[in-house]
Amino acid sequence: ADIVVFGDSWSNRLSAPLQQAITNDGNTSVTVLNAAFEGERADGLSSSDPAIGLPYITATLAANPDANLVHLSIGGNDLFDGILFINFDALVNSLLDRIVNDTETIVNHILAQRPGIEVYHSGYDFLQPIPLTSVSRVNEILLRLDTRLTNLAAATPGYTYQGYYGWAQVNFGYPDLGLPPGDPSL
Repeated sequence: ADIVVFGDSWSNRLSAPLQQAITNDGNTSVTVLNAAFEGERADGLSSSDPAIGLPYITATLAANPDANLVHLSIGGNDLFDGILFINFDALVNSLLDRIVNDTETIVNHILAQRPGIEVYHSGYDFLQPIPLTSVSRVNEILLRLDTRLTNLAAATPGYTYQGYYGWAQVNFGYPDLGLPPGDPSL
């Protein structure tokens, strides 16, 4: 494969549309390998577990010597698992630090396995309402994570991070809440 996709459900669900977009653009020889797992966390992908961690990354890249791009999306499930502590800044900061450190481990491992490969990390859109939490607080924390990952990317050659900051909501609305695309409340 030319592009290898690692990460969580965001990555997993992106692989087929990414392949289709590339094909629709006339690049029929470019292939995408979905190596992502639903529910994957940054601490899992950065672990030594051969089924989901750094050895898995090593084996997947070795099996795809023509890959020149890794698409990564990771950290969202780590945030969801810490959602109960959302109002405790010390715990939130610790969680954000861990996610960024795990992401740095993953990115550095990929770059060490394949010097010259590009790692593109797509962030998350703003979250839909989560029971028992403030949507604005969750999104504030998501933006704090995006800032940290943007800083990591600025300091890491070969690694690009892009957050999406409400792009899907503005363009597609919240159908479940009856909010159409472009609604000013989005």
